[in-house]
Amino acid sequence: QIKLVYINKPSCASSCPGTEENIKEDIEDIESNLSSKINPEDISIVVVNADSNNKGSLHFYLVDNDWDLIDQGEAVFYTPTMFYGAIFSYDRNMYLCNLQETFRKLSVLADIYEAQIAGLKSKFTSCDSTYTKINKTFAKIRKNATSLSKNATKFLGIVPDLKNIDENNEQLILKSCGSVY
Repeated sequence: QIKLVYINKPSCASSCPGTEENIKEDIEDIESNLSSKINPEDISIVVVNADSNNKGSLHFYLVDNDWDLIDQGEAVFYTPTMFYGAIFSYDRNMYLCNLQETFRKLSVLADIYEAQIAGLKSKFTSCDSTYTKINKTFAKIRKNATSLSKNATKFLGIVPDLKNIDENNEQLILKSCGSVY
């Protein structure tokens, strides 16, 4: 397997390395120099259009047996982890499938934490309101995980929720209550 990764910064405009023209030139170079050694269908390509906030768009390509580009379309990333997921995924479908699995697991984790909070609330009654806030946020995340698995662009909507959980968990620690995680 060969993965070509092109990273375009916002400032590069028309001189970005990940233009379709540049990709085709690179594929032609690989074909002329290595065609007897590699199968073109083992080549996958991702073009990363990143911004300064570690988020951006991804464009995926494959190469067919005739050394032509197959445009697989776009996807998005909002965290460095999602960026690395795109690089290590063979193609767009694998990337999206991995995101769906991540959101499914997020829903399961929300269930586990909600159960853990129920036990903590009974032991640390002075922190009941903070546990309730965290529990409501986990319930919201669990509810939204299904829609996230179908549309990763909604991921940005849960980022404040995740930060809220972290902040409330810190408050529990400061109050000497049992932390959620």
